[in-house]
Amino acid sequence: TAAAPPALPAPGSPSSSAAPSPPKASEIEAVPEFFRRLQSLCDRAFEASVLCTCESSGGCTTSEILRCAHCALTICRQCTDRFATASHDLEPVASGTRDPSAF
Repeated sequence: TAAAPPALPAPGSPSSSAAPSPPKASEIEAVPEFFRRLQSLCDRAFEASVLCTCESSGGCTTSEILRCAHCALTICRQCTDRFATASHDLEPVASGTRDPSAF
């Protein structure tokens, strides 16, 4: 049988672990750089993503990619006639050269 999860401390009772210490100034100063690097990683991951059902592993459509402004659905312009897209607010995605193998 599985062991029961550890009991939580009763409300108002001291917890068994100390509160975390506040971040150091050097850690706070590093946050903007961390997010800049993370954004770059996200951009590279997006460029390598499959963005339409007609794309396969390692292959990209040559048609313009569209994204719904509300739900983030992505589809290529060529495939819009094969799917019910009337309920979506499709806008072109600004994209550079996409290469799924580059990520």
